[in-house]
Amino acid sequence: MLVRAEKSFQSFRKLPVHQRAQLLSHLAETLRKNKTQLAKVITTEMGKILSEAEAEVEKCAREADWYAEHGPQMLADAPAPTGRVNAYVSYLPLGPILAIMPWNFPIWQLTRMALPTMLAGNVVLVKHSHNTQRSSLEFEQVIREAPFLCRLFLGSEAKTVFRKDNSFRPSGSRRSRSGRKCKQAWQAGRDRGGQYE
Repeated sequence: MLVRAEKSFQSFRKLPVHQRAQLLSHLAETLRKNKTQLAKVITTEMGKILSEAEAEVEKCAREADWYAEHGPQMLADAPAPTGRVNAYVSYLPLGPILAIMPWNFPIWQLTRMALPTMLAGNVVLVKHSHNTQRSSLEFEQVIREAPFLCRLFLGSEAKTVFRKDNSFRPSGSRRSRSGRKCKQAWQAGRDRGGQYE
């Protein structure tokens, strides 16, 4: 799964930010088109009132619209005053990003993390809460319908990032600095009683 995520990232990162923003506009439309179905899934999985589940999906669509409009400006290169040298700050894609999602707002929590992450040119790996797996799978279908050029990796696939004993498996074959930092953060959360299942 990590190899496929990296391959997807290598192509998606090359897409200009304004084109990724257009994909978010399409995503907003697709969320609204699928609002009833998504709301039913949310209601079935977690018992949320249907009108509240529909409001959650609409909130996600508005978020996608907002990032589509403001995102390219937020990610634009900005001059950095350094004296005589011309310098700038540039926001570059990092790679596949893993998100461990809670159950309480299954679509909203996912979009809150995934939209800016994908706008920045990254690929998202998601390990959703065990009781809201279908919500994440439905969201993946919406992403594909939008149509995003990258894949959202979900559910049991994302579990392959962890070993059977729930310890962290560094991403890729090389142990990068970011992989070590991620492992340290994971261990700190576990030491403080964090639950990842």
